[in-house]
Amino acid sequence: MFAELSSAVQSVQALTTLLNSANKLSNFNEIVGAVAEVNLKLMQANVVALESQEKISSLQKQKDALEEQLRELKDWNLQVVNYENVQVSNGVFVVTSKERGSKLQSVLKYCTQCFEDRKKSVLQHSSEDMRKVGLTCNRCGSKLIFSHYVDQA
Repeated sequence: MFAELSSAVQSVQALTTLLNSANKLSNFNEIVGAVAEVNLKLMQANVVALESQEKISSLQKQKDALEEQLRELKDWNLQVVNYENVQVSNGVFVVTSKERGSKLQSVLKYCTQCFEDRKKSVLQHSSEDMRKVGLTCNRCGSKLIFSHYVDQA
């Protein structure tokens, strides 16, 4: 960016020098050539300035995207402290709120896999064959099947 600005400043200085020299020129063709050279340098400086502006714009978009990701991560970190992994049956784990009731069957349960991906996906309850219980994640498709909740006799 500084190199581009330096180039633009040098072009303006060259223009000044050429204009001062133009006062001393007696030949019209030399004046036209000098003006064309100055015009070329100004166009080059304009191209450099536009390229710099595009780079700045691209970097600003990247910065904004990273700031948004950081905000989302901070928000998630504030929320995640209110949840914990809970065993609902032998070897079957789900994520629930720490402020849940005592009956696991009646609280919202979230998929552990999706929770690790920073997504809260509610597990859907279903009755399965042979009097089993099913919990299905509609987001990732995982399905947990078990006989009974651990808080039931």
